[in-house]
Amino acid sequence: MARPVGYPSPIMPPSSSYRPAPGSPGRIIAALAFLLVAVPRIALADPGDAEGAGASQSGSSSASGTQQTKTTAELLSDLGGEDGPNRLYAARALKAELRRSLSVVQHAQPGSMAGDEALSTLDEMGARLPEQCIVALKYPNVVAPAAEMLALLGDREAIPAVKDALAKETRKGVARRLQTAETALENAPVTDPSAPVGTPPPPNP
Repeated sequence: MARPVGYPSPIMPPSSSYRPAPGSPGRIIAALAFLLVAVPRIALADPGDAEGAGASQSGSSSASGTQQTKTTAELLSDLGGEDGPNRLYAARALKAELRRSLSVVQHAQPGSMAGDEALSTLDEMGARLPEQCIVALKYPNVVAPAAEMLALLGDREAIPAVKDALAKETRKGVARRLQTAETALENAPVTDPSAPVGTPPPPNP
């Protein structure tokens, strides 16, 4: 789902001069944009779970209570960190930016500034986000968005971790989201890491 016009991104935009280099981590996510067609719709807004409703009001704030803009690297660190409010804020911010970037890459003209910036964001996320999401699966307040981001990434290696989180989950609403993410991962196409950026994955047999 594209971000509504005027919605401020919590992630600082990358340089528009970025071009993916051969052999960069971006090639691991070469076909992520095409997964939007194959992956079931994942909710962008997280329900007010008991563990996260209060934390979402705090977000990532300074001592004066003013929300601070964080870089992608900082949000990735917060996602697997020990601070609950920062972790929840990071999960929501990263998931929103991941969906926005995937949508932009899918619809942008090749070589456009918007497309290049979205690819830059996906490159940065692709290098660390799967690992951080798997770590985040152990935290009740971000287990659902973490699983949903893994589903959007189509990271099939995360299936056992998502299954384990689902087996331990007792909240019905969160369990449904984990089940949807698990199904999406099982149906995700297998991508070739050596394929050029933008190459669609082969269909599942």
